[in-house]
Amino acid sequence: MKKLLSIAIVLCTMSCSIMGYSTPKYTIGMTEQEFVKLNKSPQKVLADNTGLSIYRTSNGLQSMYAFFAFDRGKLIRFEEGSNADDYKFIRL
Repeated sequence: MKKLLSIAIVLCTMSCSIMGYSTPKYTIGMTEQEFVKLNKSPQKVLADNTGLSIYRTSNGLQSMYAFFAFDRGKLIRFEEGSNADDYKFIRL
C-alpha cells in the first residue's frame, strides 16, 4: 500500500510539472524583441505612434495577467492585474 501511495504522489507531482505553467522572464530595460523571444505567446494589447506598446501575458493556472509597458522598444514598467483589460490603468 505504501508503494502504491508513493507512486501516486510521484506521478501527481510529475504531471503538474509537465503542464509547464511558466512565469514571464523579464528585466527592466530589456528590448521588446528579447521579451517576445523569451516569453511564451505574449499578446500586444496597445501600440501608439509615440513608441509606447503594452504586452499582456497570462498565467493559465490562476487567470492572473501580467502587463509589460515598453517605450521606444525598452521595458519601462511591469504590473499585474486580474482582468484582461487592466492595462488601461497602468500609470506611465
